[in-house]
Amino acid sequence: MIRKKAVATVEFYPFMAYIPVSDAIAVGVLVDDLSVISPTADKAYDAQVDDKVYKLWYNRSLDAINIQPKNYFDDSEKSSKVGIRRSGTGFSYYFENKPVSGIPANFDNIVLEAAKLVRKTKKLFDKGDSFDPESLKLIFEYMRDKSITSDAPLKVKIPGEKTSYCLWTKKVSQGTSSDPRGHVTEDVKYYLNAQDQKNFDACVQECKLGLEVDDEGRVVSVVTDGKPTAAEEIDAVLFDSEGVWNKRLTSIERQILEDKGFKAPAKPAAGSVLLVHLLTLQKIPEVILSKWAALKTKPTRVNFMDDKFEAGPGIDAGGLTKQFYSDLGRALFDGKPSRSLRVDESGCPFAANPDKLNAPLVKNIGQFLTHVYEKELTIGRSLPDKFFALLKAAAAGGIPSAAPAPAAGGKRKRGPGAEA
Repeated sequence: MIRKKAVATVEFYPFMAYIPVSDAIAVGVLVDDLSVISPTADKAYDAQVDDKVYKLWYNRSLDAINIQPKNYFDDSEKSSKVGIRRSGTGFSYYFENKPVSGIPANFDNIVLEAAKLVRKTKKLFDKGDSFDPESLKLIFEYMRDKSITSDAPLKVKIPGEKTSYCLWTKKVSQGTSSDPRGHVTEDVKYYLNAQDQKNFDACVQECKLGLEVDDEGRVVSVVTDGKPTAAEEIDAVLFDSEGVWNKRLTSIERQILEDKGFKAPAKPAAGSVLLVHLLTLQKIPEVILSKWAALKTKPTRVNFMDDKFEAGPGIDAGGLTKQFYSDLGRALFDGKPSRSLRVDESGCPFAANPDKLNAPLVKNIGQFLTHVYEKELTIGRSLPDKFFALLKAAAAGGIPSAAPAPAAGGKRKRGPGAEA
């Protein structure tokens, strides 16, 4: 029986032919990319293909990705939900949570076009911890939810600049519209603005960034210093890590994440819940490690915040706690330029600046690895024998010039996080 949906919305039918993905390499990269930028359904990625928006997200327990039209995703339905799971050297497929032989035939191009969009976002993410589209969505959702306007803007101090920056949102009504069923909705435009305190107080346009964003936090247009930015230059203005506004927005995002993205219970005890935003683990892991290390009693449960910095759905039965330690460990040892620790070719961490070794960070990492080991958790990446030899030597008061060779025929006991 055919679903009673308009064909124009690209629906899928039970009798439709299923085919394997036409570009297995691109889909494999898509799985890897989504595991980083959209690791859960709560952080689903929005991909607009033609005139329709799709939600994509990663399923860690299955090493799989899900793709679904946004309207069904928002309604928590399984309709038109496609799953692609890595299986050995190939893929297995699911449609509406049931095993099938491939993806719907008319869905292959949608997957590949979405993969291109995700790859572009992942490349921005790989540049470091700078402001990116996910950052924009976070700031917009938070400020819209809190109704932060120009009457009482959010003020953020940016390192290296003499003045604070003001952030505020503006909602402009465009009238109302009704659907065929007679449901009336208000049509609105949203604006996100940032400006230095001095020019904000003077009510002038200098040093001001204005963004028109849609309901999902995507950029529609950009105005800088009162002048419209050409569409082809928007990415350079906002997301070029060397751009002045990207550096300012990166500092603003970091401050918001530090202030709002980690909430420990006032009196940690058995059953207490730690609230943390996933972006804090990706972008400021050393700050989060410091906050975690300062807790005398470690919370036994974790919940991830939504973009309003409120507790997300779900109850931690152990999986969210494992993800917290795994994601934090992965970020601490990812070797990005902004980290105090880099990683050599063998995967062994080393100090980015040995002359200015961050002693508190080293102490916190030791506490972190000890906790992970004692609780039989993992840290999301493998660390070589040499690293554990260095830890042992450091505890004994000396640093060896090379890691000792393992005994012939013997196996090294796995240290904390030795399994990915």
